[in-house]
Amino acid sequence: MTFGARLGSGLVLALCLAAGAAAQPAGAPPIDPRQMSGIGRVDPQVAAGSVTVRCLLGGFDAPAVGVDVTLEVRTADGGQSDRLSATTDEAGRATFTGLERFFGGSAFASATLGAELQRSESLPITASAGTRVMLVQGAASRGAAAAPEQAGAEGGAPAPGQAFADERFPRGTVVVGALDLAARGGIADAEVKVVITPPSGELVMRTGRTDRQGRAVFPDLLPPEVPEGSQVVVEATLRGAVQRSAPFSLGEQGMIVVLTTGTMAEAPAAGPPPRRPLMPPRMLPTIARGSVRLAVTDGRERPVVGQAVTVVMRDSTGGRAEFLGTTGADGVALVDDVEVSADAAYEALVSYQGAPYRSAPFRMGETMGVAAEVRVFPTTADLSRVRSATQLEVIGRENDNAQVGQLYQVFVSGEEAFWPGKPLEIHGADGAAGFVVMDRASPILEHTEKAPFARLVEPIPPGQVVDLSIAYLLEHDGVAKIRWTPSLPLVDASVLVGKELRLIKGAKGPPTPPPQAPDAPFEIYEVGGRAVGEALELEVSGLPVRPRLIRDLGWQVGIGLFVLIVFALRPRRSPRALLLARKVELLAALDRAEAAGVEGERAAIIAELDQVFHQLDALAQVSAPPAGA
Repeated sequence: MTFGARLGSGLVLALCLAAGAAAQPAGAPPIDPRQMSGIGRVDPQVAAGSVTVRCLLGGFDAPAVGVDVTLEVRTADGGQSDRLSATTDEAGRATFTGLERFFGGSAFASATLGAELQRSESLPITASAGTRVMLVQGAASRGAAAAPEQAGAEGGAPAPGQAFADERFPRGTVVVGALDLAARGGIADAEVKVVITPPSGELVMRTGRTDRQGRAVFPDLLPPEVPEGSQVVVEATLRGAVQRSAPFSLGEQGMIVVLTTGTMAEAPAAGPPPRRPLMPPRMLPTIARGSVRLAVTDGRERPVVGQAVTVVMRDSTGGRAEFLGTTGADGVALVDDVEVSADAAYEALVSYQGAPYRSAPFRMGETMGVAAEVRVFPTTADLSRVRSATQLEVIGRENDNAQVGQLYQVFVSGEEAFWPGKPLEIHGADGAAGFVVMDRASPILEHTEKAPFARLVEPIPPGQVVDLSIAYLLEHDGVAKIRWTPSLPLVDASVLVGKELRLIKGAKGPPTPPPQAPDAPFEIYEVGGRAVGEALELEVSGLPVRPRLIRDLGWQVGIGLFVLIVFALRPRRSPRALLLARKVELLAALDRAEAAGVEGERAAIIAELDQVFHQLDALAQVSAPPAGA
């Protein structure tokens, strides 16, 4: 097991975050399309500003032809909305286009399949690509709870004031919900009355108050107190105004009625929705050769209008060219006349509110253009918005060196990215040698060969865990003394060591086994958080030490071993990954050489860069599938 593979058992928990993934096992039965009904996905093969709805009568081989499909679409701020209709074709597809003015907003698709109303989840309307969704007969409709404002008689969820039966509650029960749409929540301690008008005789009235969730329950409304055929009206005083339901009758199941006040338009802006991962740059036949279509969106998937963008080309000879563009009303810039070279690397750059953002590197195709996207954020330098956590794994190595793998993760709250306005450096412990950035680290962390630190070259995006993990070596005499000063507020820190080692300074208590592997030969010491500038001071004992005589006689050999150990610290990577990493380093070095005007260094870098590009092309040809495969 490589170092770092055991790290991080508690870091994400310390940051109050979690993530998960699942995959269908090989040989599993085909996926039931009903399981995917209503779940939208952004698809670069669908034009931006379009939504394609595929309707099925239970299976992929049963398209629903000639079915009316409704698309309810709105902007992110709710200021504009529309209701569109289309009819499915022979493949069961209905396509909605011209949605550019709703970029950053959302939509709900619905259709009646057989006798069932099927409704989608919220569908993103993005400036980078269109959206696909399936609606399948026999699936559980996903949209009733997703869009209560737009439901009513057509949406599967009754409108406010309209009672409906619910089998979860016994006969004779009325459940009343009191909601403030502007506050997006229930109204507690509201007075509620249930007024019952029997076919003959006097009115029957029950009163109560809502609980903390805004719910009041009235049980046992049964004969003889409530005769058959009685009409029921529910009323409640909400925010000083009386709201009443439409009359309804009690049936064989319990009844639910929701009374509301305010409107969603009055609601404060909601928090940011979960952000989809950015799509990597990709060649598309719908984009002309020599063109780059760059979509620039903000953290809420809204288009960034009037934004200057730059496509940078760096060729194998060290040449650099820039191609400029500006985003339109849809947040998309089409940069034409980009020089196409098989030996060049490209990337898109955006300077947004003084902070640099960039796309992943890409190549230009000989017959088609490229679609790319960049997500930008307003920035903040407020350290109170930043939380970080670290775990150090210490392993004894040859030549009286301790290998330290430091998993370091950062989370920025709010909707602004963290950007201090000056280069932020991530250092190892005092006296560290052989400093490297781990492969798992985010590309926003850049390391120059042999430098004892890495530098943050882009803002840390908000709302997600960002990995800034590093590794290095420390000399020791049997006890490794680690003094590391965090650059960002540290909420939690721990040390992972083998059971033969001991943390003799800095621990908050005795060690515990890793929670995910209690029988593993490792132990975790909790160290606790630190403020910016407050050093972690740790000492790990029990490390192997060479005899003094051997150390004195073999110091020259030790230097060579030291270099090998540093190289071994790097996580194992494929030849292609190594070449790509070297390409990035060379391009950065080329920029520095050009800025410094060092012609000899520039020529050497260009020569090595040319070799890297040829090796990458050779690997691509070897790994390409045979024709017709």
